[in-house]
Amino acid sequence: MKENQRDHQGQTSIHYCAMYGQYHLLCILWTSGQSIEDKIMEYTIQTGVNPLHLACSSFSVDTVIFLINNGLSLTETTIE
Repeated sequence: MKENQRDHQGQTSIHYCAMYGQYHLLCILWTSGQSIEDKIMEYTIQTGVNPLHLACSSFSVDTVIFLINNGLSLTETTIE
């Protein structure tokens, strides 16, 4: 799956990295050069679940901290 390609549930590689606690891969994908506006559109799925929700569910502390430091919020479905 390419970075911004979605699966049948609307999830991207970023979602899967967050879901499975793949911190180092998440950092590589996140810093690949997409603008913040593109990330807002690409990484928020139709249900309103963002990668931070998935990282919290997987108890991946490094991933949670990374996503919070990069603008994701549990209470919002877009990057601030």
